[in-house]
Amino acid sequence: MEAEIKVECTYYDYTYPGNKKVYQCLFDKQTIPENTTIIPDGTHKSARGNEHVDSVEFSNCKLTKVPQGLTRIFPNLKALNIWKSGLKTITKSDLAEYKNLERIYIHFNKVKFLPGDLFEGFKNLEAIGFNNNELEVIEPNILDGLDKLKHVNFSCNPNYTKYYSQFKDCSPNATLEEVKHELILKENKNLKGKNNELNAEVKNLKEEVDDVNVKVRNLEGQVDDVNAQNHKLQAENRKFKKFLTDETFKDFQIQIGDHNFPVHKFLIAARSPTLAEILKNNPGLENLKLIDIPVGIFEVILKYFYTDELPGVDGMNVLHLFATAGKLKIVELKEYAATKIIQSLDSKNPHEVLKLSNKYNHDEMRYQAYEALKKKYPDVNFQPDLAVDNDKLDALMSQIKRKEEADREMEEMFNN
Repeated sequence: MEAEIKVECTYYDYTYPGNKKVYQCLFDKQTIPENTTIIPDGTHKSARGNEHVDSVEFSNCKLTKVPQGLTRIFPNLKALNIWKSGLKTITKSDLAEYKNLERIYIHFNKVKFLPGDLFEGFKNLEAIGFNNNELEVIEPNILDGLDKLKHVNFSCNPNYTKYYSQFKDCSPNATLEEVKHELILKENKNLKGKNNELNAEVKNLKEEVDDVNVKVRNLEGQVDDVNAQNHKLQAENRKFKKFLTDETFKDFQIQIGDHNFPVHKFLIAARSPTLAEILKNNPGLENLKLIDIPVGIFEVILKYFYTDELPGVDGMNVLHLFATAGKLKIVELKEYAATKIIQSLDSKNPHEVLKLSNKYNHDEMRYQAYEALKKKYPDVNFQPDLAVDNDKLDALMSQIKRKEEADREMEEMFNN
């Protein structure tokens, strides 16, 4: 049973970024031991009580763990702010009681690692702030499933600089897609670093092994070859062009329709988070069949994997390219295709483009397609939710097409 401790606090009205007004409980310059339950010791403003508190802030406190039990005291809590309080670690279990929060700010602390499942089950989270910590590793799936995000700040950390916000009183330096892209890039860099460390350990172990069988020696030879290849690839700044046609080390097959594509397993995992997840969950997999991907589009993507060369658009279905890049979570290629789609957007395909932008979550393409659709049908009353709801959009487009067909039939009848 946790011990209870009275902690001095102050209650007052406060405004968060985005003009979010809250009634806040502030614990300032307090020492809060781990495994204790806080009993707030302060006086509420007139006609206010614990049920009115929707934000708690710890400022310049001494903390070793996220305080627990606050939601039992403040049942309508929506925001947690820990500022300059020396917090070093935070885990999924630390936030188990806080899944109804809309905002979590852990600013100016000493957190070095954020696990990917930290916000699992959070359905209302709009704002996350971890700027000015000591973050070295953030697992890239940390933002998965957070569909209401308006503000994500990982800036001013050793390995992270991106800051996204929809709030007008903030100064972001990135889009949400760019924040997610930075997480993926840093994860890949960390994996490479770990791979180099493992390679060094393997090399040391080899030097200690004197009596091995033929199978082990063959495996060691393969490891040496892969290590040599990896060092060459790093020295060439991930330029894999010559390996696109070199079959020597290809150890995996991807099947698209009747076509088989030999590839390097480590490369496709590094370039596509979707393929990396499949391979991680199926370590013995030797071939993979991908459906609903045109052969020509996959050839373009495969060339991009090995060369970083962006394709030309002549004769290419960029909608298919965007969809495939979205499925495989290839951020750079998805953005490239989106740019080309927006540039060529016309009255023929805004409905299709809008559906794709919703399916693979691209804000700028969604906005441009929605505006083009309203321009194409100026007499239709488009409600805002149609821009993000494909089912409602399809239903409305069916109505529009039926009306157009009825109008044509009526015109033909009068003409005859």
